[in-house]
Amino acid sequence: VRDVLVLLGDEVARAGAAVTTEVPERLAVSGDRLQIEQVLINLVRNSLEAVSEPDIKKRQVHVAAQQSNGWIEISVSDTGPGFAPHVAERLFEPFVTASSTGMGLGLTITRSIVEAHGGRVWVEPRSTPGAIVRFTLPEAGTTASSQTPSQAHSQALDRAHG
Repeated sequence: VRDVLVLLGDEVARAGAAVTTEVPERLAVSGDRLQIEQVLINLVRNSLEAVSEPDIKKRQVHVAAQQSNGWIEISVSDTGPGFAPHVAERLFEPFVTASSTGMGLGLTITRSIVEAHGGRVWVEPRSTPGAIVRFTLPEAGTTASSQTPSQAHSQALDRAHG
């Protein structure tokens, strides 16, 4: 996470955003580091674009990670306008975008990478303005989890709504 934020430092500054993290030390996922960094780059860039909208006063992006039952769940949330429901349900399809400048491929690529690593990715609304994109990946050093990505997703939804 730190490497991605360093790489995106100029974009963060241009957006005038405050980026915070909540990532435990020594947390590691199983998979191709460059591909996983690409997922984070896509998600953080999307959030930076969302908070750069002219009418957004509070420009915040938050990246968090937690471990649970052999899975790492990572979330990127922002205080942008969020997603319209008709767009949110199709966001991971090619050429669907909530952006005025995007091509609609970043989240499709994100989903492909996450699923190729055995994980799952989804979007949630926030109780305050903005959006949350979460994804799960196997924890490094695990060969099998006591939960499938689908179960981890359900458990995450329960935590978020319960």
